[in-house]
Amino acid sequence: MFDFKDYVTKHIDKVTVNSTNQLICTCPWCDKPIKLYVDCKTGNYICFSCNVKGRGLIGLVARFEGLSNRQAREFISQDESSLIRELTLSEMLEKIRPKEKPPEKYKVDIPLPDGVIPIFDGKVWRFPSYLKKRGIPRAVAHKFELGFVDYGYFGGRVILPIRCPNGESFTARDITGKHAIRYLNPKQAGHAKLISGWNQCDFSKHIIIVEGFFDVIQMHIHGFQAIALNGKRLHDAQATMLWTLPSDLHITIMLDAEAVVDAVRTAQILSDRFENIDIAQLPEGLDPGDSTYSQAMTAVMNAKDYTLFGGLKSRLDEIKTNFSVDNNTDIS
Repeated sequence: MFDFKDYVTKHIDKVTVNSTNQLICTCPWCDKPIKLYVDCKTGNYICFSCNVKGRGLIGLVARFEGLSNRQAREFISQDESSLIRELTLSEMLEKIRPKEKPPEKYKVDIPLPDGVIPIFDGKVWRFPSYLKKRGIPRAVAHKFELGFVDYGYFGGRVILPIRCPNGESFTARDITGKHAIRYLNPKQAGHAKLISGWNQCDFSKHIIIVEGFFDVIQMHIHGFQAIALNGKRLHDAQATMLWTLPSDLHITIMLDAEAVVDAVRTAQILSDRFENIDIAQLPEGLDPGDSTYSQAMTAVMNAKDYTLFGGLKSRLDEIKTNFSVDNNTDIS
């Protein structure tokens, strides 16, 4: 069985052990002393200076050995043969394979609202001027199955359907300029369990992760495949879907400029499965949904491996809420 304590003490100087069996040492990412905490039992680690964190010591082994995350997992598993032999065949398969179906608790089934009018019904185009002003081509609007509602609770809004393996829902965007709330969601929308743009991607080589529906559409206009988290945070239900994708998929995370910490957090979660993850940054104050082709392409071409963002100031409250070094939760 892989000895997390032995590995850390061999690679980092001045390691101490606290009363809860956690190793405390210098962080190899930001070089700050007594900031990296490693759980001796699980290998989960976190730096309370630069916010780097991970599970099973995978990221730390990858950094010291010059390996990808997949190779680091294999490196660790070489010393876990005794543990693996103790597992049943079904337990071994469950541990190593991606989940083919999302758990029932993640399923969402919200139908489109009454009175929704499709942009194109097969014969006639009904194209709101709002979409024209945003520069959205008819073919793209049709591909994303956009519609709109004239009257009622969702009246004066374009309807943006969300469909993915976890189910379906929608959001409704004001197109009149008269509503105080720009985006109106149905009750129990379940958007933290869903990923926008999923059905429009083939996930062949490269995918961009953005925040919102119109960010996805704009990236598609620019020629990129993109999906949206429906917010700045990656949730467990969304991760279960991403875990079904090929591990060699290149992922670029492009959130709003002020959400770099959230982008790093998402990258760290995904790094347990995917080898090639980077973060693209648009000019400050610019959203992906408002970007030009040149701005988006420049950001993607200059995207940096997420580990290079390790110098970010730690957000202690977020860490306390979302991470525990003895957390045994596993979304793989």
